[in-house]
Amino acid sequence: MFGHPRPFPTPPINYRRLYMLPNRHGLLLGALILVILLGAINYDNALAYLLCFLLGGLLLVGMLQGYHNLAGLQLGEVESVPTFAGGEAEFRLHLLDDSARPRHHVTVSALALDDRRWWLKDQRTAVTQLPVLEPGGEVILRVPSPHRGWQAIGRVRVESRFPLGVLGGWAYLETRARIGVSAACRTLALAGSGFARGSGRARQCYRRGGFHGTAPLSAGRIPAAHSLAIPGPSG
Repeated sequence: MFGHPRPFPTPPINYRRLYMLPNRHGLLLGALILVILLGAINYDNALAYLLCFLLGGLLLVGMLQGYHNLAGLQLGEVESVPTFAGGEAEFRLHLLDDSARPRHHVTVSALALDDRRWWLKDQRTAVTQLPVLEPGGEVILRVPSPHRGWQAIGRVRVESRFPLGVLGGWAYLETRARIGVSAACRTLALAGSGFARGSGRARQCYRRGGFHGTAPLSAGRIPAAHSLAIPGPSG
């Protein structure tokens, strides 16, 4: 049922692989702290100094807690469920963790491999949000599969805005997991005694993205022996 899992986990997330930047709310908070600091300097107000340093310390503590919320995670086995073209390829990711603490408000997404215009549109092809990620938890990503062939999950991005929601931290997990997508099929009623009344159905593969060398199945048509050419021995 499932594809072959990844045999070895990826390296854990550490301070070299974790990025963190303030979002719009974080920029507003930083601007507010700067205005309070300027007011405290201008009016020599001790309470304004206290409020400024309190908010600044809270921001630093939130940055530290956000780092520890993602540090140590690593990608283990990746399982996949077979699908057809036009559907969604389901990948099941196992996130390993040496510590026993849960991770809060974690978002796991898959990024497109061939999309380089990141400033124009969102690269994410599948997103899963987890309020609480337990140690060794499983994450399911459903990636669209418009064509048959090999479907790769792409680049896995793990991000979180815990605990304050003003700082966004993210890291990338590399994996080569992929799945074979079969040709898309559809169902139609066949002409005949039983099939004409809708008691039975047959599957027909589309010509676009289907198997090469096969003819489409029409109602009442009996497949010929020469409809699929099979090369024989030469001579």
